[in-house]
Amino acid sequence: MSSENTTFFITRHFDKITTIKNGQHSKCFTNIEIDLFNNKFIKDKNIYLNPFICDNTYDRVEQIYETLDGYKIDMIFCSPFLRCIQTALDIVNFTKNNKYINIIDKTIYIDFGLSAIFKEFKLPSTMTQPKNIFINDIYNFSTHFIDNYDNKRKKYLFTKIELFDDTFKKLNFSENFSERFYNTFVRLQNIFKNKHILIITHGASLTHWFGGKIETLYKNIEFKYSYIYKINNLLSKPFLLNNIDNNDSFNIKYFKNNSKHNMKIALLLLTIENPYFTDNLKNFINDNVKLYIHAKFPDKIDPFFKKYLIKNQIDTKWGDMSLVNASINLLEESFYDCDYFYLFSGDTYIINQPEIFDLSCFDLMKEYNGIYKTSQWWGLNKKDAKTIIDTRNKYKNYFTDIKLNGAYDENYFLTVLNKEINDYKYNLKRVMYVKWLDNVITKHPIIFNKPTECDIYLSRNSFFIRKCLKTFENKKVSTKEKLHIFYIGSETNQKEILKMNLINIDYAFITSIEIDNIEKTILNNTFYIFPIIWKFYEDTKKSLQKDIILSSWDKVIFYPEKFKKI
Repeated sequence: MSSENTTFFITRHFDKITTIKNGQHSKCFTNIEIDLFNNKFIKDKNIYLNPFICDNTYDRVEQIYETLDGYKIDMIFCSPFLRCIQTALDIVNFTKNNKYINIIDKTIYIDFGLSAIFKEFKLPSTMTQPKNIFINDIYNFSTHFIDNYDNKRKKYLFTKIELFDDTFKKLNFSENFSERFYNTFVRLQNIFKNKHILIITHGASLTHWFGGKIETLYKNIEFKYSYIYKINNLLSKPFLLNNIDNNDSFNIKYFKNNSKHNMKIALLLLTIENPYFTDNLKNFINDNVKLYIHAKFPDKIDPFFKKYLIKNQIDTKWGDMSLVNASINLLEESFYDCDYFYLFSGDTYIINQPEIFDLSCFDLMKEYNGIYKTSQWWGLNKKDAKTIIDTRNKYKNYFTDIKLNGAYDENYFLTVLNKEINDYKYNLKRVMYVKWLDNVITKHPIIFNKPTECDIYLSRNSFFIRKCLKTFENKKVSTKEKLHIFYIGSETNQKEILKMNLINIDYAFITSIEIDNIEKTILNNTFYIFPIIWKFYEDTKKSLQKDIILSSWDKVIFYPEKFKKI
């Protein structure tokens, strides 16, 4: 070996979605989500085979940041599996006190020599036709991820991702696994002399190498996530830079040090009338989770919830600036008693325990002309909530003279924070799971009633889900082979649909009329409702035929507006 040895810093990827510690996920920093893939790609190459990391890794990446503080990292290499790419993105883009890890080349280089052991996996029976996964599938996943990497997010994820040196074509994946993994390090060491390289790979890879390749040097090495090993020479024993307990004591220590166990969450309910899911909501109200309600019709709020009504109730209209003002009223009333603030609606079901983050959470939809359009459902930390409250008079007329893409409450909050705070940063996170049809103009998102395995999976990283019918339950419903989709319009004879014996079939419906005009029996047993503008019916059909939520059924049958049972 040359004396010009490369120094490797090696860590395992963060937990994938199939790995859940103590029944809970952890917090993800960059939260790269499956919307970076088109629906057809997910359906053809199911994401279960190459899962994302959990959406709860903030504490882990912070520990890596603190461990590497003071070191210079020249380059980053990672396995082509998505969980490793995501972990690398988290590490590169993490900042604390406006300081990043000292990484010279922020490109993430994908090297197939760092891959996990390739096995055969089967898809869940309720998803697409079972198929095996091979190295080609991982190559297609990785290249598709790179091709669809969202350039609009470069303010937060400024990293490039590249395949390194065409290793996919050069490697022999039939060779001994330990040999392949070790030889990858030898190859990198020979190419990059005197460099500091950060490696993100798999626990199994390191276990095999440390335990098998040079057993006398690497025995008794335990590789847990967030552990970082430093190797100055491939023939020397790795040096553990940090020592993190991989159990509850870590989380307890972390939250205790940050005083988060004493912090309070405000649930800010912006609703028209009484919330749909009262028992669900009551389950989450406690000493550390406070409820505040602004209602368009306060007299329709049940006696139990009247005590949560805020004093400053105003008249609101859909899409109007009044919804921004009502949201700020909720912030003002809850501000002095709480530390983190979530806005949600009356047709929302809470599916996961809301958490406290250091940064605010927004689901960015579009950035244009200095305006940031997001979902109107967000999570704010105390500092940002104060900024919104303190500047409400400054911006009360600002948006009225601007041509906006969407409603006021979608464009207001993140735009104000970016204008008021230099180099503003936030968690790119979808706190509210909402599903819109692609390439269809509609006023409302899909309405949920019977969640499938696919719905549970897609909403797993969110705390809330909407819109929901009052009969919605957060329980996975098994699906049959066929899904019947009816179009219910003003000329539909709904009695013909009722003849279908709806209890024994899976169905959903597209509608261009008000839901109040639809038979309750039809409503109660549907999986979904797709509210549309009538002239976009054909566009809706085309969109649904490509949508991942229908992947739970082998066949989908559409029925026209003037349906008559044969």
